[in-house]
Amino acid sequence: MRVLEELESWCGEQGVGSVWELVGAARG
Repeated sequence: MRVLEELESWCGEQGVGSVWELVGAARG
């Protein structure tokens, strides 16, 4: 999914790791 790629690049720029935790929680 391109969305994940964009999220990955965005997280890399922001240096955010908690975002993936939120995504994991949202996906259940």
